[in-house]
Amino acid sequence: MSVLQIPVVPDLSAADQALVETYRTVGMDVDSLPHTPGMTELVRLLGLRDDDICKHAVYRRLLHLRKAGLLP
Repeated sequence: MSVLQIPVVPDLSAADQALVETYRTVGMDVDSLPHTPGMTELVRLLGLRDDDICKHAVYRRLLHLRKAGLLP
């Protein structure tokens, strides 16, 4: 008899929760975000600086969350 293994999904940090919720409101696919008004809006809604460094960091975090299966 085998035991069904259910993967444990770690709790998201408050920052990641805010990112995921804000990402949902923008309503764009992660792959479509770079260099668009949607990315500018996402960064603005998160209260971050509107510069390439912040946009890049947000995009990379979204990619990691998607790869972990934590994005809608």
